[in-house]
Amino acid sequence: MARQWNGRLGKVDYCQVGVFAALTDGSHSALVDKRLYLPETWTSDAGCCKAARIPEKECQYRSKTQLAWEMIQSAADRGMHFGWVAVDSLYGSAPWLLHAIDDPGKRYVADVRSNQSVHTMEPRPRLPERVGSRGRRPTKPRLDSRPVRIDRLFDREDIRKWRRIRVR
Repeated sequence: MARQWNGRLGKVDYCQVGVFAALTDGSHSALVDKRLYLPETWTSDAGCCKAARIPEKECQYRSKTQLAWEMIQSAADRGMHFGWVAVDSLYGSAPWLLHAIDDPGKRYVADVRSNQSVHTMEPRPRLPERVGSRGRRPTKPRLDSRPVRIDRLFDREDIRKWRRIRVR
C-alpha cells in the first residue's frame, strides 16, 4: 500500500487502487476486467515489488488511463462486443485516451471536469500569416480555433437544444 488518492474517502490515504471494466445492458452489469494500479514509488523499487509478490512483468509504472486503455483493447481482442465506452472525469480529462477510443470508431461517453477546455470545431494547425516585412517568419503552427471551457460553453448555449438523459 502507498499514500494515494482514495476516491471513496475523498482524500489521500494508505490504500490500494484498482481500475475496473464492466459490461452492461442497461439493467445488468458484470465486471469483465480489473487491474491493480501501482504507484510510481512502488514500481521504481524492485525490492518493494518483490516483497509484495508482484509479478516482475507487472512491476512497471502505468497510469490509470493507460490501464483503462489496456482493458479496452483486451476486451476487443477477446471478441467482446460493446457499443459504447463510458468513463468518469479522471479518464475523460485525458484527451489521448478519448482519441484512442475514437480512432477505431468506438463511441464513448466521458464525464469531464467543468473547467476542461474543448474545441467546438475540429481544430486544424496552420502557420500564422507574417505581419509586415520585419522579424522572423512564423515557424510554430497555431490552431485555427480557440478552446472553450465546458462550463462557459454551457453558459452561452441555448439550453433548449440539450436533452437530459438519465444514466443511472
